[in-house]
Amino acid sequence: MKPVFAFEAYQDYVRARIETAGVRTGYHARMAEAARCKSSYLSQVLAGAAHLTPDHAAELCAFWAFSEAETDYFMALVDLGRAGSPRLRQRLEAKLKEWRKAAQSVKEVLKAGNDPGITMVAPDDAGLTAYYASWLPAAVHIALRIEALRTAPAIAARFRISLAKAHAVLAQLAALGCAANEGEHWRPLRANIHLPSGSPVAAIGQRNWRYVAADRCGDLGPDDLQYSAIYSLRRRDFQDIRAAVVDVVRQSREIVTKSADEELAVMVCDWFVI
Repeated sequence: MKPVFAFEAYQDYVRARIETAGVRTGYHARMAEAARCKSSYLSQVLAGAAHLTPDHAAELCAFWAFSEAETDYFMALVDLGRAGSPRLRQRLEAKLKEWRKAAQSVKEVLKAGNDPGITMVAPDDAGLTAYYASWLPAAVHIALRIEALRTAPAIAARFRISLAKAHAVLAQLAALGCAANEGEHWRPLRANIHLPSGSPVAAIGQRNWRYVAADRCGDLGPDDLQYSAIYSLRRRDFQDIRAAVVDVVRQSREIVTKSADEELAVMVCDWFVI
């Protein structure tokens, strides 16, 4: 289901939780028990006849194993629902809007995922310019996670490059502390690298993968996917689609984090105003 930051009313989030669990699973009753209120009272809340208290909200956040940021957001949603004065509502709505915007940052998605494959590095980290000079060093670095691709000949065959080029890229990764040689085989070192969005080196890396995607146009495999479209739409809908794309990034990272190293794939996401 959507993350809590995608909701603007706490009742909608609670309903989504129940719908996701299934109405016949007893989840409604378990939530009421977790919130330390009667099931009938929770029904009144969902019907708009009553509100959760801050105590109820705090217990539900613990029940859902929310992070600190998710807890703060849900508690503020409850405060907004209970707020009586326009001035208080305005302050809470401004705070919630700010939190929603922060939650839609890809950087925040990566941090929230606790992905052991991510190392946040500073823009001036030594060797990053060489690492991102082309798409190949990063691709080979991640390819070394796949056991069948841990030799120079296998790298050369996979990326359709010469054996000499494969050896050169592997040597470059070793010099950067990203790979280690073990006879004929190589193993990856250092977690996957993610640069802050403001880094000039990050822009180079972004362009590199878009060049690769452009080269693949018309040469896709049966399981590959490419899609492009231009729309005219409401500004609010633009933001809604942006949130949906960020959610796809979050979900993909959750899947990848738990996945075995069998295939090498690239995701390139763009959504912008022209």
